[in-house]
Amino acid sequence: MVKIAKRRKSISAVRHTEETIQKCMEYVKSGKKSMYAACKLLKLPMSTVRYRMSDRWKHKNVSGPRSVLTKEEEQQIVDWLIGMQERGYPITKNGLKFKVGEFLSANPRETPFKNNRPGRKWFGAFMRRNPGFSLRTPETVSSASARVSEGDIRGWFRSIRGWLEKHDMLEILDCPERVFNGDETSFYLHPKSKEVLARTGSRNVYEVEQAPGKQNVTVMFAFSAAGCIVPPHVILPGKRLRKEVIAGFPDAWGIGQSERGWMDVNNFRSYIQNILHPFLVQQNVVFPVIFFVDGHASHKSLEVADLCLSLGIVLISLYPNTTHITQPADVAVFKPLKDEWRRGVEQWRSDHHGEILTLVHFGFVDCVHLNLIMWTTASVSRGHAMLPKNLRPRITKLIRQLNWHLHHYHLNMIHSPLLIYNPPR
Repeated sequence: MVKIAKRRKSISAVRHTEETIQKCMEYVKSGKKSMYAACKLLKLPMSTVRYRMSDRWKHKNVSGPRSVLTKEEEQQIVDWLIGMQERGYPITKNGLKFKVGEFLSANPRETPFKNNRPGRKWFGAFMRRNPGFSLRTPETVSSASARVSEGDIRGWFRSIRGWLEKHDMLEILDCPERVFNGDETSFYLHPKSKEVLARTGSRNVYEVEQAPGKQNVTVMFAFSAAGCIVPPHVILPGKRLRKEVIAGFPDAWGIGQSERGWMDVNNFRSYIQNILHPFLVQQNVVFPVIFFVDGHASHKSLEVADLCLSLGIVLISLYPNTTHITQPADVAVFKPLKDEWRRGVEQWRSDHHGEILTLVHFGFVDCVHLNLIMWTTASVSRGHAMLPKNLRPRITKLIRQLNWHLHHYHLNMIHSPLLIYNPPR
């Protein structure tokens, strides 16, 4: 007799509530019950609970290898990219990779990257995960000062104001002692004479160089809108600092060196860490503070950005090619300062006839010291002869229409009494 197989009744899958599963997982995680006991009590399959507690469940919607950074960590990187762009320091592709590499070195974990620095594939995946970013070629401006319009500067003011408002820092602009401007300038050891006396009819008038003709010293200055002067930072050319050269400078000044005597990342970082920040602390300035600088490469480095962030210094880039308007140091200080430097060098030559002015003598020239800076800025405050004729109307027009408090920054730099910072020796 042929046996007829009975068809099994279909059993629908039992649906367990999320609340029950979470309760079971809590029992297991807290150690109150074993997985077997918890599942038996709540009538749940162990396979279900085991799957829900595994990494497979956490990454069930993610295909491919697991991301090296967590969602929270990657969001921090995204916020950093946005903040740097809004402050005028957009980050390159290599800059992003370098930043991630630094983060992974500071937070060690197993990665597929060589030296913790991600490569091309990671960058492509990052861009797919963050479609709000795209690679753009930054605008380069040649003969730019002539092409910068009032609308460009208005847009820059609005952008900076919006960024400060977004980060609850707008009130800083009402405190001139918390707004700073920094810039570098160079002093030639043999400044070219403007005019000399010579016999009428002389066809060629020569001047023997009394110092290396093209050798110059870069000095970093910073001023607050309240009139405070931060001790300068001198950058000497060469590979090492000579004691006899250092001896000529005041103790409060920063001294650094680079191969050509130009500002670089190491010197700017040293200035921020060893000169500017101690000055702010000594003066009891409330943090955070704003520090406006130009777009020089040394000001854009990731190391400097991270250092400023940790110290409560908001580094903001001035709009490119507008130093004749937005850079108070260029507008009101450096021109008379260099004129006085030229006079100081002439006086030194007169007192040291036949000697050659070298780096050893640089710090001993009287006009290098801070009392000269005080005299120079004070002379500008007594009258406006050092300002371009139409500079003040241009600034005033921009400030008035934008309802922008930065007029303290530009105009108080000219009117305020000065405070010299001399730290204890």
